[in-house]
Amino acid sequence: GKYGMQVYRYLWLSGIGGRIKGFVVSNRNGNKGEIYDVPVVLFEKKRESIRQSLIIIAMEETAAGGVYSGLENDLKKITYTVSREDYLRLDDLIYEECCKNPIRNNRVLFSCFMGRGYTCNCKYIAEKLKRNCSSAELAWELSEETKDNLPGEIRAVRIGSPEYYIQWYTAKVIVCNSGLNGTMRKRNGQYIIDTWHGIGPTKKMGVETESNKDKPETKAFFERVYDAVDLMIAASDLCVRNYRKAFLYKGEILKCGYPRNDIFFRQDRDELKKIIRERLGVAEHEMMVLFAPTYRYEQRAGGELDGMRQKYELLWDDISKALQGRFERNPCLIYRFHHVTDRGLKLHNRYPKGIDATDYQDMQELLLAADILITDYSSSMWDFSLQRKPVFLFYDDADEVDREVGFYRHPDTYPYPKGHTTEELCEAIENFDDELYQRALDEWFAEYGSYDDGHASERVAKRIIDVMEHPESYVKA
Repeated sequence: GKYGMQVYRYLWLSGIGGRIKGFVVSNRNGNKGEIYDVPVVLFEKKRESIRQSLIIIAMEETAAGGVYSGLENDLKKITYTVSREDYLRLDDLIYEECCKNPIRNNRVLFSCFMGRGYTCNCKYIAEKLKRNCSSAELAWELSEETKDNLPGEIRAVRIGSPEYYIQWYTAKVIVCNSGLNGTMRKRNGQYIIDTWHGIGPTKKMGVETESNKDKPETKAFFERVYDAVDLMIAASDLCVRNYRKAFLYKGEILKCGYPRNDIFFRQDRDELKKIIRERLGVAEHEMMVLFAPTYRYEQRAGGELDGMRQKYELLWDDISKALQGRFERNPCLIYRFHHVTDRGLKLHNRYPKGIDATDYQDMQELLLAADILITDYSSSMWDFSLQRKPVFLFYDDADEVDREVGFYRHPDTYPYPKGHTTEELCEAIENFDDELYQRALDEWFAEYGSYDDGHASERVAKRIIDVMEHPESYVKA
C-alpha cells in the first residue's frame, strides 16, 4: 500500500534500507513475491523472526487498529504505527533526503507517458543526445508493468522506487511529454522541458475541455504545473496557441517541430520502413493499412463496455475490398489501440484477419511503415499526413465527443476523406482523389503553421547540452 511504500522509501533514502527484512502481509492475494528486491513475507510463516523485529504498521489508521490488536500477543518489540500526519510529512522528509545530494549537471531524466516505454518525443531526443553528447548521463522512468527494452546507454528507473526519487531530484534536466508527474516537485536549479505529444486542431485540452471549463481548481492546477516548466516544444502555430490558452503556460516556447516526426525526414527512411514491416510480418508486395483510433473519455470513468466496443467495429472485409479496388494492391491490416482503450476494453486480437500492434511502443515507426492510416480523432492524422500519404477518418460519435470534450475544429471539416458508416468509408476510399487531397493538405498545414523539417531532435538536444554546460545561464529569476 501507499503508506508502506512511503515508509520504505524514506528508510532507504535515509541509508537504513538494508535493515528492512521484508513487507509482512496476512495473505498473498494481489501481492507480489518481492517489491524493489525486498521480499514480501507471510506473517504465519515468519512469526518467530517477526517477533524479534521492530514492526512498523504502515496503513490507514482505521485499519491499523485492528491489525495491531491482532498482532499484540505476538509482539515483544516496540511497534510503531504510522499516522496520516506521518504519511503526509514523509513527502517532505523524502524530498529533504534527496536534496542532500547535489544536482548533477550532466544528468537527464526522461518522463514519457508515465513510464509506458521508449517512445514519442522523448525517445528521439534521447537518441540525439546519445550520439552528440557522450558525457550525458541518461535515465528513463518505467512503470512496474513495462518491460525494459531501453538501449544500453540509458538507465532504467522504476517509478516509485527510492532510486527514482534520487534520479528525479538530482537530474539537471527533466524531459517529459505529458505534463509533470503530479507527485514530484521541481528542485531549485533544475530545468524542465515539456514536449507534449499532440498536434492539430483535434480534441480540446487542459482548461478548454468542456468538462474543465470555468473550474477554478482546474485553472489553479494547470497554473501550478506549468509554472514549473522552463521550456515547451512546439510543432505548429496551433501548439503555441494551445500551450498558452489550454495549459496557461507563460514561459519560453521553442518553435522547432516535434522530435518524433524527424523519422519522416530521414534519408534512410525507406530502409527503416522495410525493417519495421518485416518485424510486423507485412509482405513486401502488401499495402500496410494502419487502424489507430484514439480513446473515448468515458473509458477512463468505466462506462458501459459493450457500447464502447462498438465504436471500434471495423468491417474489414468490406473496407479491404474498397482499398484493393482503389489502390490496386493487396491490403494488410495492422491495428493499434490507444493504451486507455486497451486497458479498459481488452481489445487484443480484435480482428483475426489483421495484426495486433497495440503493444508496439513506437507509434511513429508504425506511421512511417504504413501506406494508409484509418483513425477517428487521433492527432496521429497530422503526423501521418506530413508524409503526404492518405488518411481516412471513421467515426459516428463526433457530436457526442464535442459535447463531452470539445473540438478546436469539428472533424467533419478536416481535409481527410471520411465516413460515419462502413458504407460511407468505403465510398470515400473508392472516390479518393490524390490531387484534391494534396491541395487540401497544403491549406491545412498553412493554416496551422507546421514547423516540422526533420531537425527538431537536434534543436532540443542542443538546448539540453547548453543547459548542462552553462547551468548558470538558465536559472529562473
